[in-house]
Amino acid sequence: MTIYYLYIKTHNKTGLKYLGKTTSPDPHKYIGSGKDWKTHLKEHGRNFTTEILKECSTNDELSQWGRYYSKLWDIAKTAKFRKIRSESQRGSDNPKFDHTLYVFEHKDTGIREFLTKYDFRKKYNIAHSHVSNLVSGYNYTKSHKGWTIIK
Repeated sequence: MTIYYLYIKTHNKTGLKYLGKTTSPDPHKYIGSGKDWKTHLKEHGRNFTTEILKECSTNDELSQWGRYYSKLWDIAKTAKFRKIRSESQRGSDNPKFDHTLYVFEHKDTGIREFLTKYDFRKKYNIAHSHVSNLVSGYNYTKSHKGWTIIK
């Protein structure tokens, strides 16, 4: 029978807490799989303690307890979490940042812009999804608000 562990890991040096789950036979040795948690461990070392919150017999039970603790500790909604997440995904510091310069042209004004997707959407206040669709041609998007991509 599979045992599902719900745990909280606390980094001993920084105090950062990480709520997670595993089916590992030894959840105390299990490092965790969260991207931000693993990055934190790389930067500050693997110096953490593990507290088992619940041992569950089904994934549904585990999910219920996970939601309970997330709500109890306001994990997903804290202002600090939102700020950290937002700042980590901005601009050229983001590991997924596309540094490609694209040629955007406005069909009505003839203006041409040589910008990254990020700089273009910030300059013209266009949603990320619209610029991404425009650049990739996803869903046959050929233009948005008069802007097209010159290939």
